Amino acid sequence: CDLVGGSVDAGQLYFYTRIRSPTGITVEHRWLREGVVQQVIDLEVGANDGPGYRTYSTLTVSPERSGAWQVEVRTGDDEVLQVEDFVVRLP
Repeated sequence: CDLVGGSVDAGQLYFYTRIRSPTGITVEHRWLREGVVQQVIDLEVGANDGPGYRTYSTLTVSPERSGAWQVEVRTGDDEVLQVEDFVVRLP
């Protein structure tokens, strides 16, 4: 997978997250376009003491939905763990 370097072509996008937690938890990937939530995906993460549990979500973005995007990683308590901003450009 390529890291987003500010902008990406329209198409299928993946967002990977690694979580280390002594207990099982649920995290949320919240995909936003121009500040408006487009998709919310709940991801269950098992308890782990090692390097962390990896999980991901995916979203297909058509050229008509180009523009400023953001993915937020949130806990079940709505705490923001990470935010990534990027631009989907026309092909």
